[in-house]
Amino acid sequence: MGVVTVGILLLYFFFTQNYDNGEVIQVLDADTIIVRTKRYKKKKMRLIGVDSPERSNNIFKFNPAYARHADKFVRRRLKPGTPIYLDYDKKKFDQYGRLLAYLYVRKTGRCLNEDLLRKGYGVVQKDRYNKRLIKKFMKIEAEAKRERRGVWSRGPRL
Repeated sequence: MGVVTVGILLLYFFFTQNYDNGEVIQVLDADTIIVRTKRYKKKKMRLIGVDSPERSNNIFKFNPAYARHADKFVRRRLKPGTPIYLDYDKKKFDQYGRLLAYLYVRKTGRCLNEDLLRKGYGVVQKDRYNKRLIKKFMKIEAEAKRERRGVWSRGPRL
């Protein structure tokens, strides 16, 4: 992603004030991360709009190998100390007190939520929290299904 795109992203975050700068403390699984921001010293956050296969309690009935692939994908991108931006939607916390955010890697400007869907390492989570980017996420998921990526490699199973 180019310098111009990262610059535009920074301006968006600056003017919307609905974001936090921070860093990764620990990746718990593909869609749950512990972060540190200016507002929160140590807080569990969940990626809005994405549900990745879990190693246990896999409600999607996908092969557990997909959970390992998704975890590995995220851990390669989010080492402890990785600088990030958290972009919030309408609701900042879920019922468990976790931050809900679209996570952008500061160095690249890439949205991790989108990248998980694009690779087929998650499915769109349609809920009351994911409002702003739901249509975009649905298009990305449809492309992953068509291309048979990740969990869609043997066809849709939901």
